[in-house]
Amino acid sequence: MSVNSPIDEDDQQETPHAASAHGWKIIFIFLGAIVLLVTALTLMYREMPKKSGIVERRKTPATAGVFTAVISPIDSVQAAEIADRIAASIGADSSVTQMVVGGTHNYKHCTSLADYQTILQSAMINARPEDLDTQSKLLAQVVSRLMTDHMPSTFYLVGDFEPADFSTIAYRVSGAANVMRMRAAMSDQYGSVSMVVFPDKQYSGSAERETVRTQVFDTFRAQGIDVRVH
Repeated sequence: MSVNSPIDEDDQQETPHAASAHGWKIIFIFLGAIVLLVTALTLMYREMPKKSGIVERRKTPATAGVFTAVISPIDSVQAAEIADRIAASIGADSSVTQMVVGGTHNYKHCTSLADYQTILQSAMINARPEDLDTQSKLLAQVVSRLMTDHMPSTFYLVGDFEPADFSTIAYRVSGAANVMRMRAAMSDQYGSVSMVVFPDKQYSGSAERETVRTQVFDTFRAQGIDVRVH
């Protein structure tokens, strides 16, 4: 025991020095990491647009409106295609266009064209399965916005109606069509209004779905609304 005791004492004397050196290394590494992080954030912030610019953009008065109702799920490939086509039609005017997406998955006012495309694709891909009653309510809800926004507007209807008895929703669809007719009658004061439809391509050739589509579109056309189907 006495032979080993000097070695134990030496170990006890060296341990504080080793721990102290190790501790300083950790402190230096930590400080260095903070300096690098601050430098990186400073460079990133200098290149990013200021928040005030985003706020100003949101406050820019809209001179046109795009209102989109997503009534059924759309596969990701078709969803991207539809979002790109609608975004292309908005184009450079996006900074002065009010863009609204309404669907069974979300309902949002978008602040930029990129935001609109992202929200629209999410609304299509994550929409709830077809339900005719829900679809007619959503249709009427988004169309009603046309009466509160007095500017040239386009109403996009995306998706497909559930093949069911149209008579159960005829009154609601007729009401929406009548709202659009009244809005169209004010075109001299507030600008034109139009309706563009993107049915779900996977159901092309379905006689049952085509019947409901035709009944819905004809209801709007009977009110003098030009319904363009892609």
